Amino acid sequence: RAGTTVDLAAVTCVRLNLYTNLDRSDRAVEVGLEYLRRIDGQWSLHPTAQDVGQDYDRLRQQIGSSSIEALLDLPSMADPDQRATMDVLTALASPAMFTDLNLFRLVVCRMATLSLDNGNCDGSCYAYVWLGGVLVTYFGDYQAGHRFGRLGLDLVEKRGLDRHSARVYLVFAVHVAPWLQPLPTCRVFLRRAFEAAKEAGDLIYAAYSRADLITNRLASGDRLDDVELEAGNALEFVQKMRFGLISDLIAAQLRLIRMLRGLTPDFTSFNDADFDEGRFEQHLGSNPQLAIAASRYWIRKLQAFVYA
Repeated sequence: RAGTTVDLAAVTCVRLNLYTNLDRSDRAVEVGLEYLRRIDGQWSLHPTAQDVGQDYDRLRQQIGSSSIEALLDLPSMADPDQRATMDVLTALASPAMFTDLNLFRLVVCRMATLSLDNGNCDGSCYAYVWLGGVLVTYFGDYQAGHRFGRLGLDLVEKRGLDRHSARVYLVFAVHVAPWLQPLPTCRVFLRRAFEAAKEAGDLIYAAYSRADLITNRLASGDRLDDVELEAGNALEFVQKMRFGLISDLIAAQLRLIRMLRGLTPDFTSFNDADFDEGRFEQHLGSNPQLAIAASRYWIRKLQAFVYA
């Protein structure tokens, strides 16, 4: 019943965030694509790698000989309809990543293209930092990826486009910086992400930042008793939000930590007085929307069997 594009986008964003928080990434993506198809033609739920490559080739041609850093000085995005669409794309990015990686990459590319065409806005920071992540992890362009990541940070810190600062800090810390910087350096941005998310009421990214901080500390070789304390606090925080996907991710991290510390009855399972391994695995297998959590759980279990 929304009468304008701006109103339709606002309703879409509320629905997107709700479904994401309820572990219904599939429904969140449907809602986002319904909006995009109304204002931007055809969007496929499962685009091909060729679709992704063509969009990124066009983006590179659009940038041309301009320096990445010069994009910091693009004018502000003035069109309210375009800003509203950027808000929808920003909210769509996370559930798209959990649903189809090629769709996610197209979302990022379209956000960057909108910014180049119409100027920068709060969503542009998120677009550029994720563009950096895609360039690094998918295209193997580490230098350009890091420069785009820094561009996203600079828009937050030098131009005050900070509405999505939590998301920008987190993506930079997890998907851009680790390729060129020590892991403890990346941790600074994860803590900034959590504080910014709390301040903004962005519960989804507050939860993501807690889980990613534990991953960073495990990979950095921090003291396991300290990491276990942080993981326990993080799990309690996320469970209060009823964000099941991230609760399951952190639960798997906590199981690994406890086995590595010798706190499980033996080294053949995660079972203990507070955890039923069989029930947890059945829970993960019963919901296709928990595929990410399930994959992380089995990775943690494999690590436990190898290292413990």
